[in-house]
Amino acid sequence: MLTIDARVELFKKQFPKEKITSVQERQGTDHSVLEINHTWMCKSAITEQGVALLDREAQLLKLLQGKITTQIPVPVYHAENFLVYKKIAGSPLISYAFYRLGNKQRSKLILEVAQFLSELHKALQPEEIASLHLEKSDWPWSIEKLEEHRHHLHENKDLLDVFDNIMDIYKEELAAPAATRLIHNDMDIKNIIVDPLTGQLRGIIDFTDVAFDDLHLDLRMRKDNPIEFVKAVAFVYAMINKTEPNAQKMYGYYFATEFSRYFEFLEEKKSKEAQDTLNGIIKSIREFLTSHDDCNDESCTHGQQQATA
Repeated sequence: MLTIDARVELFKKQFPKEKITSVQERQGTDHSVLEINHTWMCKSAITEQGVALLDREAQLLKLLQGKITTQIPVPVYHAENFLVYKKIAGSPLISYAFYRLGNKQRSKLILEVAQFLSELHKALQPEEIASLHLEKSDWPWSIEKLEEHRHHLHENKDLLDVFDNIMDIYKEELAAPAATRLIHNDMDIKNIIVDPLTGQLRGIIDFTDVAFDDLHLDLRMRKDNPIEFVKAVAFVYAMINKTEPNAQKMYGYYFATEFSRYFEFLEEKKSKEAQDTLNGIIKSIREFLTSHDDCNDESCTHGQQQATA
């Protein structure tokens, strides 16, 4: 994999007129991004799997140009394991900042995110999607794999009952016909870039995990995303596309994901991360139950969960 110095040299070779005054690194699970001069984003893989994912991301971004109203990264240079694009001005959205926005600002941001997803899900033709060799998302785990790890919950009967209830919902939803689309597959708020003062959407980044799968994977709950934000985006998305929001999938996919994360940390013997994830699951269950009073969705399953917990 490429070192920081190697990537800086690659950048200098491609942009000889750019005088480098600052270099900052941000590292994820499979990729590392160098921010050069607060302007250029240089992305490369830190795993073998990440190299192929980066190549696919570069191809996708080129195909999406001119088809999405929302700003997305524009590849300026792409070679093996090295993708360069200009930074999208703004800051990653955080929960605290979302709740500080006024009602009008919040509503506008929710609409813009819902519109982005609606456009993305319809952006490419079948032959373009086929050219990317996209697969279904491998996250969360399959029902079979999750149930193989069920024994980890035997000491907590209430949590085990909730897990079993969630698995029943998960099975039901996976068995039902799904609207399969091109999906971003990582709509965490950190990938939503906003104006830090106005909350206006500036862009969406990180298309590494893109897949061809159930569109509700883009609408599901996420551990770092405010519940009100996710529910509102799903509601507005449904209005735009004249469909019904599916609360079962929003919550079913979320809890399946978090239990997958918890079991994976246990397998890797990362006890602190596992406990933190478990605490997050318990907190989310409580929030989920207390939000039942204002849920009007006919597909809502709060009552089922409450009876179990």
